[in-house]
Amino acid sequence: MARPNILEGKIEIAKAEGFVVFRYVMGKYAPDTPQSNLYHVLQEFRNKFPDLTPVVLVGGRRWRWSEGYKMAVVYKP
Repeated sequence: MARPNILEGKIEIAKAEGFVVFRYVMGKYAPDTPQSNLYHVLQEFRNKFPDLTPVVLVGGRRWRWSEGYKMAVVYKP
């Protein structure tokens, strides 16, 4: 039996509350380190929308532990 997709569920709830998906991210949940995929996506967000606050939704892990989390950066326009 397939496991429910945690991230998709969180995204559906966020969309119902008026949030928009900025970008999907794979990798380590370490927003403050330049090695992190999330760090680069948040930098890109801040450059594009300096007045908005991004929200990071974290889903489940990928099938290999080393590959980190599935994430989405969302925002409310």
